[in-house]
Amino acid sequence: MPFFNVCMQVFYDGECPLCSQYTIKLGLEKAVGLVELINLRERPEMLAWLKSKGVDPDLGMVVFHANRLYHGADAMRLLARLSSAPNVIVYFFNMLLSNSVISAVLYPFLRIGRNLLLLLLGHTSLSRSEVASLSGDRVLFFIFGFFAFLHLLVYEFQFGAKIYWSTYLIAILGLALFWGIKARFSFMLLVAVMAFDSIAQMPSLSNHTILKNFFLSAIVISGVARALRGHTWNQFWSDILPVGRTLLVIMYFFGVFHKINQDFLNPQVSCALALWDMMPGILPSFRGEYLDYVYIYGTFTVEGALLVLLFVPQLRHIGISLGMAFHMLLALSAYAMYAPFSVLSIFLHACFLSPDASRNIVRSIEWKYVEDFLKSPLGIFAMVLTLLLLYLSAWLGRYSDVAIVSFLIVFPVCYLIIRYGRDDRSSGLDYFLPKNRWLTLIGILFFFNCITPYLGLKTAQSMNMFANLRLEKGSNHLLLGRVSPFEYLNDVVLPIKSTGSRKFEYIQTQGVALTYYSLLDELERNRNATVSFWRGGRLFEGARYDSLKQDAEAILHPRWFRAWFHFSPVDLKSPKICALDR
Repeated sequence: MPFFNVCMQVFYDGECPLCSQYTIKLGLEKAVGLVELINLRERPEMLAWLKSKGVDPDLGMVVFHANRLYHGADAMRLLARLSSAPNVIVYFFNMLLSNSVISAVLYPFLRIGRNLLLLLLGHTSLSRSEVASLSGDRVLFFIFGFFAFLHLLVYEFQFGAKIYWSTYLIAILGLALFWGIKARFSFMLLVAVMAFDSIAQMPSLSNHTILKNFFLSAIVISGVARALRGHTWNQFWSDILPVGRTLLVIMYFFGVFHKINQDFLNPQVSCALALWDMMPGILPSFRGEYLDYVYIYGTFTVEGALLVLLFVPQLRHIGISLGMAFHMLLALSAYAMYAPFSVLSIFLHACFLSPDASRNIVRSIEWKYVEDFLKSPLGIFAMVLTLLLLYLSAWLGRYSDVAIVSFLIVFPVCYLIIRYGRDDRSSGLDYFLPKNRWLTLIGILFFFNCITPYLGLKTAQSMNMFANLRLEKGSNHLLLGRVSPFEYLNDVVLPIKSTGSRKFEYIQTQGVALTYYSLLDELERNRNATVSFWRGGRLFEGARYDSLKQDAEAILHPRWFRAWFHFSPVDLKSPKICALDR
């Protein structure tokens, strides 16, 4: 409803900082006369009037001028042409937007930026009212932020991977999230950097990485989709939490299924006992014929029970508590730096908390003590020392110490989840379905990733860690005696001599084999390498990429495909021993 003494009205969203600053700096008075800037957050009657005219301000800025409503790109183009702003940045921006083609191309991205900014700041769109937080996201941010710091440690000190600037930035942003510094902004920036780092680090080096990457995919897809539509933080969160829950139950399912093999059940080589033997203190001394089988079959029992408990609303809080305790125990083993995987698993368990349970935690007096301590000078000093101790323990390869210190940090949150996490009213199967049904594809793809070894496809990072599983050239699985329909796992070669390749040197030192696909992949990436190997009873001496080029071109996929399609080293010995790399 325009006023007659006003030459132009500009309607904007006052809770969008960029919108507000741009509107204020336009300098329109010289060109058009009296201009009224209307913050629609403060003028609901004007919002209603615009909607009655069929204009949705959430889809773009609105201008009323010369008895006409301009909306979206048209409004921005009009303002750009009439603006006389002295600000150099605004002048350059207006010069771009005054072009009809450029403004039509750029404006959708500006709208996404505005919606994403509202999402990060926790504000609602103009047309929607936000309800109380669905997730109590501070609890999840606390755990995920700490996981991000541990992610750096395992990549730097156990995997020996190339560390990029983004890997260090992940740890820094993780600590900002841990302390609750601009939490939502830190979370989304952390996700963006993690996504970049995941691409730089491909192929994935661990099961926790592949699990993290699937969850990151859900966050990125949902964030973009919700930002495009101007949706709220709660709607975004209602997408990604069900994905986290689905990933966890799939992980537990294959945690059981992969272990149904003759070697995991064999006390002489079982990974259950290999991990137990590396426990701290006197724990490894608790061994014996009966105890060994308790540890082996106890693993099945616990993971199977967790799978059931997490599906039953009335028992879900028990599943959350038991799952966190189970992963705390696993991480104590010095067999590997398991703490990052355990903390990520604890985060996924926390995704099962209902909205009411999450709010109960953050409203508790205990949580207030935790937050106050973290932000006090003493708390900051203590945490810095603790993080330095973690870094030193990882550098020295003292993986049990990494786990112990890690759980001193996350224990208060785990305790609060156990105490306040019960909610018998939480829903059943729909708890696993994201509001954006397209995101169910993330769970389906993760399930496919875990089942690929049984199809004769990739074996690396299929959630088959510590399972003693072997499917190459025959299967030790008790339910699936052979893999099909693909033959990659049946084409195995044994390198016996090589030059110019650290990978081939490692394979020879360990006395293991490779799939032929992996051998060709290494030669394609390292053209100076040579290798002598046995394949199908025939000895190939001094092979290079050029001599096997025909096979490589026929068998290998493009490099971007091989970034996720790759194979673990092959141990053909029987029984198969427990090892991290195979």
